[in-house]
Amino acid sequence: VEDRIWKTMGKNDHTESDATMLLSKVIYTLISFLQCCNKYPGTSQLSMQLFELIWPLRDSKYPELRRAVLHCTVYTINELPSDGVLLLMSNNVAPIIEISQWAEKTRNFDPDTECRRHAEVLQQMTKSFLNIF
Repeated sequence: VEDRIWKTMGKNDHTESDATMLLSKVIYTLISFLQCCNKYPGTSQLSMQLFELIWPLRDSKYPELRRAVLHCTVYTINELPSDGVLLLMSNNVAPIIEISQWAEKTRNFDPDTECRRHAEVLQQMTKSFLNIF
């Protein structure tokens, strides 16, 4: 996914850095919009669509993007009603078990301290959901 972004922008170090920062800010902005929607009808679906959009960026080489993906994933899981969590568990994009495994890997091996902190929260959330269901 990242390679396609950089190809469209003409890849160089400066452009890549700017695009990474812009993309991470766009993700945070979309999360903010969803937070403003709160519990309005359709918010869960929008949250899932945002998650599906950002999930391929989870292993980015850029910590800004990994942080944004972690933040969005935590938000999505936290805000979904229980039927939404069931949807996430059966979702072909990223079953909750895969999310938990990714969070554990990130918590243990990511070089970025903030990513490791977010991953720890995410791993605790996914384990609690897996224990419930």
